[in-house]
Amino acid sequence: MARSSQRNTKNSIRGAVVQYESRALSVPEVLVPLFDLDGFRPWWDAFTSCRTPDNWKDWELVEVSEICREKMEIAELEADVEQEGKVIHFPNGAVSSNPKWKMIQDLKKSYMSRIRLIGIHDVKQQARSNGSVSIKDIDDDGADLI
Repeated sequence: MARSSQRNTKNSIRGAVVQYESRALSVPEVLVPLFDLDGFRPWWDAFTSCRTPDNWKDWELVEVSEICREKMEIAELEADVEQEGKVIHFPNGAVSSNPKWKMIQDLKKSYMSRIRLIGIHDVKQQARSNGSVSIKDIDDDGADLI
């Protein structure tokens, strides 16, 4: 007996690719103003592309927005530290570490703890680990920014 139609589940290669390509994410209204910030959208796209839209909860999207804001703040502080240097020399000869450097380190810890909290994993890494999706079937649209 021949099969009349084949199932298209998440576990099949075709199902995973279709889900990945049709990932239109519904954003909670409280996060909409953040999309006007310069540099927010690339980070948002990079983080949210590592899961299918139906796998995101609202609280996780709020955490992703905080991660994006922290990444933007880290970039600004790193630019300042690059200009000022990691060590500050005072007129009286005293030397101190730049307080912005400590802020960067604290933000990075917070950023990493948030990532662990919501369990962001790259789709490509999941594909490699469980063999459910061929790597060549998945686009490179920002997953390497994570």
